[in-house]
Amino acid sequence: MSEIARFYGFVVFMDNNFGGSPNVFIDYEEDDIKGHYDLVKGEFTDVEFPNYLIRVIAEWINDHIQVLNAMWNEKMITKLPDWE
Repeated sequence: MSEIARFYGFVVFMDNNFGGSPNVFIDYEEDDIKGHYDLVKGEFTDVEFPNYLIRVIAEWINDHIQVLNAMWNEKMITKLPDWE
């Protein structure tokens, strides 16, 4: 797993082996909560996040979906800039 972003206590990772279906893995460090977002289905899987955190993550994903898909398709992970 490679870290691709940090924002508001979240750390986002992508599988640098590019195995399985395209996903990002999300860790909310403040409460040690984890989840996955399936880039193909456009939905959260294995989610422990409360709704108020899902809204923040969903907004971040919405802002970065094209670059996330490009990373996966090109098999090239890049650290994303801070999100405000």
